[in-house]
Amino acid sequence: MAVITLVDAVLIGIALAVIGVPLVIPRATLVFLGAFIPLVGATVSGAVAARVALITGSVGEALLVVSVSR
Repeated sequence: MAVITLVDAVLIGIALAVIGVPLVIPRATLVFLGAFIPLVGATVSGAVAARVALITGSVGEALLVVSVSR
């Protein structure tokens, strides 16, 4: 399970860096730790990343983050 969460966090971190969302490393760490919480962890951490993208960027960036985190 740890390998799957690590791969998920790395891929989402790369996607966030490409999209241009700030604080990529803390967001990827949040995704990694959140993935260990069954059912809601990945969804909540993805929502946090989308909210940061919405606040610091645009609606388009937030939608891209949502599509990547799903």
